[in-house]
Amino acid sequence: MVIKATDASLVEYLKADIEQKLMSSRQVNPRTKDFTVIASALIREQMSGVTQTLSLFLSAIAAVSLLVGAIGIANTMFMSVMERTKQIGLLKAIGAGESEIMKLFLIESGIFGLVGGIIGVISGAAISLLIPYLGIQALGFGGDMRATITTGTIFFALGFSVVIGILSGIIPARHAAKMRPVDAIRYDQ
Repeated sequence: MVIKATDASLVEYLKADIEQKLMSSRQVNPRTKDFTVIASALIREQMSGVTQTLSLFLSAIAAVSLLVGAIGIANTMFMSVMERTKQIGLLKAIGAGESEIMKLFLIESGIFGLVGGIIGVISGAAISLLIPYLGIQALGFGGDMRATITTGTIFFALGFSVVIGILSGIIPARHAAKMRPVDAIRYDQ
């Protein structure tokens, strides 16, 4: 049975009244009752709990993804430093300072982060557009559950990915900047 209350403040009173009337008509007590009366507020609370758990789970996945991305960028930058050791030696031999070498590699790692951020924003937007069709509507709950993607969120995500890229490129950039020109030029892969 579905019963709608005319006023939201009456829901708990109606729930208790319905339980009492059903128990007396079925001749059961609270221990032996064979029915359940559920208010929509309970369902809303349970859905809210599920949503919070899902949000926490997705946040954990995002954190692991950021860590893996940062490690990938750092690894790529270390490889880039190793592959360009002779070029770094030449740059230092013709007068490039440590700060210029650092800037070069930090800009490169920032660009890696930006490209990763763009790919992440595009795939995240595509997934958030598909979720309402695959999830809630497929289960038959109806309603209009759509993700909201704002330009502020997009810029935050891109900025954050650039910062992660730059932070993960600091150690390789410092390694490149500290090379001695003579050792770098003589370096043989």
